[in-house]
Amino acid sequence: MEMKRKGEFIPFEDLQGKFYMRVTNIGHMLAMMSSWTNPEYVSRVWCLFELFTASQSEDECKVTIEMPSRERKAFLDGCLFNGDVFVRIKRNFYVLSSTNVKTAKASVEPDRTDILKLVQSKSGYDKF
Repeated sequence: MEMKRKGEFIPFEDLQGKFYMRVTNIGHMLAMMSSWTNPEYVSRVWCLFELFTASQSEDECKVTIEMPSRERKAFLDGCLFNGDVFVRIKRNFYVLSSTNVKTAKASVEPDRTDILKLVQSKSGYDKF
């Protein structure tokens, strides 16, 4: 992938290095999950790449998952043992387990392709 910035092309490897330094130097990233049952964040390859980058950090990079209060309530309701427990747990498990980097979208297809290649080579899709 090459990103165009200020009239120059930046190879993906250079961009990845800069992206890694920015994410890991911050030391704490926020992932916004909205809506909880279908979070846009996990459908976008650059967002997942951000999580992947934080997970690859040699130093600990804290990840906090945030969501609007109504979404937090829906999530917590799914964790409570009232009503049909199995339906609630199954819903939360489905949301958590349905994230798939291979189906994540990007507005620029070469970005998606390069990110997927990197994830596959570093840890593999299943581990990530």
